[in-house]
Amino acid sequence: MLQIAICDDDARSRTLLDGYVRKLLQETDDCAQVCLFDSAEALLAQYPRKLDILLLDIMMEGMSGMDAAKKIRAFDDTVKIIFITNLQQFALEGYKVRAYGYLVKPVSYEDFRMELQTLIANTISAGDREIMIHTRGSSFLLSIQEINYIESQNAKVVIHTESGSVTRNSSLSALEEVLAEYGFIRCHHAFLVNAAKVVGVHGNELELRDKTIVYMSKGRRSACVRMLSRYMRGV
Repeated sequence: MLQIAICDDDARSRTLLDGYVRKLLQETDDCAQVCLFDSAEALLAQYPRKLDILLLDIMMEGMSGMDAAKKIRAFDDTVKIIFITNLQQFALEGYKVRAYGYLVKPVSYEDFRMELQTLIANTISAGDREIMIHTRGSSFLLSIQEINYIESQNAKVVIHTESGSVTRNSSLSALEEVLAEYGFIRCHHAFLVNAAKVVGVHGNELELRDKTIVYMSKGRRSACVRMLSRYMRGV
């Protein structure tokens, strides 16, 4: 089930956003568990085991939402953070914590719906998806969420996952054609990377969540960074 958290120290704003979430879920016939927090400190102390979407107020008493987001990114690279703010001046800082978007107070339901509807649909559809790959006379099942990156080696591919690596008879181009719609990016002639696992870009290197470094070729770097930026914004 989808997990959504709302963190805002203003009770009226918290109640309003909670109502918006429930109204949208009713309209889209989706289900979610919604948790409410009245401070960044409470959010960090009781952080849900699995969290998909976080609506996070920036200007709060005590720890700010931006500081909380920086701490969250140290242990949760996948939660989609949408900042709630009175000001739009935090866009640059928000990029550093890979914010999905912003909602400016007072938040209207129409703005809320436009920001959240596609995100909720994409988050639900992306969960634990498996696809069957048919190539070179053989078939195999891939769990999208587990793949870190795929490497071309000696006319075969090595699929590097969270639980280890497996070799399959396939070309990287064939897998790229199938996996592009799931957020996989051809960053090098020999590498296909899962954008969901990228946590940093350093020169021509992509840092993955497990600290693995995957290289971008010079000719593909600009397009790769552009596609990563679009992926992080949910475009």
